[in-house]
Amino acid sequence: MWWSTIASRVPSPSSSRSCARLQCLTRRTPPNRRTEPALISPRVDRLLENVDSPYASVIVAAKRARQINSYYHNLGEGTFEEFPPPMIDTGSKNYLTIALEETAAGKIKYRYRGQS
Repeated sequence: MWWSTIASRVPSPSSSRSCARLQCLTRRTPPNRRTEPALISPRVDRLLENVDSPYASVIVAAKRARQINSYYHNLGEGTFEEFPPPMIDTGSKNYLTIALEETAAGKIKYRYRGQS
């Protein structure tokens, strides 16, 4: 008699894969955790008031986040003169969020290469 051993195989509950799968299926969200999707803050429409396009806002915010990162990393060395500090007061410690909030507030001025 011929039969497939692969199709009739049932994973044992002690195997790590099936345990992980079981835990994933039985895991519940704690009651104090938010279940609604998180929204970007600040809103995209506020960002677009100060930037030409969504793509430009990504570039501007990424470059500014790198500057903020360099500012905080150079604080301990005492060479923070070349990087401007954050220009807004915020509760966030995420450099990209700070950069996006600065962009939405109109604190960041940018120009394209080749423009005066």
